[in-house]
Amino acid sequence: MKVTSLLPVIVGAQLGLAMVAFAAPGDNPTRVRGQVTKVDATAKTITVSSRRTNTETTFSVNSTTKYRVSVKGALSDLKIGDHVRVMGQENGTTVDARMIAVVSGTPNNNRPGGGGGGRGRGVSGVVATTTPSLTVKTDDGQTDTVTTTADTNILTSKEGAFTDVEVGKNVNATLDSSTPPVATEVQVQPTFGGRRGN
Repeated sequence: MKVTSLLPVIVGAQLGLAMVAFAAPGDNPTRVRGQVTKVDATAKTITVSSRRTNTETTFSVNSTTKYRVSVKGALSDLKIGDHVRVMGQENGTTVDARMIAVVSGTPNNNRPGGGGGGRGRGVSGVVATTTPSLTVKTDDGQTDTVTTTADTNILTSKEGAFTDVEVGKNVNATLDSSTPPVATEVQVQPTFGGRRGN
């Protein structure tokens, strides 16, 4: 029993702090989200701090890494089939959105915030309809109606570059399984007042 209990400690020491943060309980082991605290243009590395796990993760980028940058958009920019992350108050099958972000690929869970306590904070999924109402089909097959106001932030994305990654910005990076990890995609996201979930 003692030998078995020491294995995680030994493995953690070998992989280093960055990988411990990368594989923190509750995180998808192929993604890291948080605020950029350091960018090394020479070494091509990015360090991200997660408030949710209170850890820092450093990963590399290379010539094949893709970059997407979130930009301010409008409700009319949303199209059927778009993968979106909706942040807001969830009431049954209705979400009062304060932010809707178009994300590349498939969102890694259907409730922003993940894990327990995700309800009440929004949904992730695919836009099912845009008129007469905006609806999102979540990964668990539920269809939610999304309501918006003039204060709802709409974010779309465009192709970016390494230079778009700056200290203080939020990123959502998809990492490969190498050691240390290399990002296959980095999504640069703006920070709004009162936003949570990093």
